[in-house]
Amino acid sequence: METCIDTAMRCVEPDRNSRPTIAEVLDILNKTETHIPKRQLADVVLCPTIGSKSTMSDTLKMMIDELENITNQNQHLSSMSNKSSNVRETTSDVEEEVVIGRTEEIKEIVDTICESITPENKITILPIYGIGGIGKTTLAQLVFSDCRFAGYSRVWVYVSQNLDLNKIGNSIISQLSEESHLAEKQMIHNKLRNVLAGKKTLIVLDDVWEENPDTLNSLKAMVRLGAGSEITIIVTTRDEAIAREICHAVEPYKLGTLTDKICWGIIRQKAALEERVDKEQLEQIGREIAIKCGGVALAAQSLVYILRYMSSDQWESVR
Repeated sequence: METCIDTAMRCVEPDRNSRPTIAEVLDILNKTETHIPKRQLADVVLCPTIGSKSTMSDTLKMMIDELENITNQNQHLSSMSNKSSNVRETTSDVEEEVVIGRTEEIKEIVDTICESITPENKITILPIYGIGGIGKTTLAQLVFSDCRFAGYSRVWVYVSQNLDLNKIGNSIISQLSEESHLAEKQMIHNKLRNVLAGKKTLIVLDDVWEENPDTLNSLKAMVRLGAGSEITIIVTTRDEAIAREICHAVEPYKLGTLTDKICWGIIRQKAALEERVDKEQLEQIGREIAIKCGGVALAAQSLVYILRYMSSDQWESVR
């Protein structure tokens, strides 16, 4: 049975006695859109004008091994990236009673949004930006569940590093209707016009990394499709430039760090300090640990998981 390699060799020059070069084989295979299995490519006997048959064959096999290694590494990295994305994926759910701080920030953001909605402006895009782990998603969750948006249809979309406009459009549609998935952009836009029209809608786009202004402008255009609608969009991002590019009708909101007192409150509450017999001894140590969290909520929350089961000596070591 003739292989794709044989076909390529025959196509170079049917009457030629010498074997074709790699370049000739690849040129024919590219033109005919033929796929070369690596095990067949390794068997190609090269033209003597290029070099020693054994030397070049060994070189080619080494190249194939290297390509296979690169492919495996890329697949591994892709798999790792997908797993990381799944782990990081967020939802609108939040236990408000266990959140410490951010009361003033919630009020500021909700007031800003409410004041921005006028007869002349029916769409507001308010980005929340700040360093990683500072609590942007938690703040967005708290605003999302605020009672002042009780009359709104609400949509939560986790965006992450790959901003896929069709995926975002489909997510909005599926959360506002019974439609499950639309493949074409025009179909998505038509449906968005329908599901957003005449409604008050609050949309959160969490964890946006996209920097391309054209893509961000396309995103803004997509959510403006509903006629007679009132749309509020909250975007969380680490990047101030992204925040300034995507905002509309209001300035981006820069989320600052927590106070040392609030960081200590997180540690004290979640490490169940009040239940410990050595709580007085741990008080000063814990306050100093809280200072070293640098106002980053995630740092304080992460430390809780180890501090909760540690002795006072171990707390001292952490400090």
